[in-house]
Amino acid sequence: MTHFHKKPVVIEARQFDASPASAAEIIDWAAAHDVTVVCGHDGQEGQVLLIPTLEGDLTASPGDWIIRGVKGEFYPCKPDIFAATYEVAFVNFAKRFDFGGALCALKSGKRVGRAGWNGKGMWLVLCDFAQDTITFPEFGDNTRHRKLPWIGMKTADGGFVPWLASQTDMLADDWMVVEDAKE
Repeated sequence: MTHFHKKPVVIEARQFDASPASAAEIIDWAAAHDVTVVCGHDGQEGQVLLIPTLEGDLTASPGDWIIRGVKGEFYPCKPDIFAATYEVAFVNFAKRFDFGGALCALKSGKRVGRAGWNGKGMWLVLCDFAQDTITFPEFGDNTRHRKLPWIGMKTADGGFVPWLASQTDMLADDWMVVEDAKE
């Protein structure tokens, strides 16, 4: 007999708590990946989410985790199975890490910076306006456009601007969490 173990994979997941905010966050997250998740009502469970999967539509009940798998597929997972199968994939924030670790830290609400940056006090933060919209009536467009997340940088001179990674930033291994951004 040959034994196998599961390859380590990193997935994205959000827990559904039946609140309107939780449902909206999951629906928006799925829609950003071209998956239509809809809210429903189950006589026993209360509010549920209907998630299209390769096996057909599955129901996510309050407390279930919604997973985006390695091929971009969405599916629900019961909390006990989720706890037995997954653990948080954070890097050790006490040490330096690569760009993937920096993105993970940003997504978890932390500020990050690079030891190799010349400017004093520079750091990045994820600016997520998931609930905000914007219109452009001055251009004849009254449509409500959903604002998407972006990465902002606190500059050395005290400004705050949208930030794009250079190739040097993406290949660097000197990323770190900035614990205290006060100057």
